[in-house]
Amino acid sequence: GAVVAWIASAARGLPLLGRTLSATSRSRLLWPVLRTTALAAGGLVLFGGLFASGDAVFGTWASSIVPDLAWDSVVARGFVCFFVAGVTLAGCYLAL
Repeated sequence: GAVVAWIASAARGLPLLGRTLSATSRSRLLWPVLRTTALAAGGLVLFGGLFASGDAVFGTWASSIVPDLAWDSVVARGFVCFFVAGVTLAGCYLAL
């Protein structure tokens, strides 16, 4: 019964996802979030790259953390992301 509940909650959770996306897609709320995310990502890439090139130990840590982004790896990561997002949505709906 638990397996069926997970599958049913995944299907029944889609309207909840639609309401959440429509509530957060207002332009007055979306623009500051996108701007802040872009500035934070840009700062992280810029200063992280500078620090990784300046410090040998941090450079080895950064090179081991950053994944190798080949085309087949990107496609596989996309499918994994979609699957994990679906399971998370189903779990949240089931918890509600």
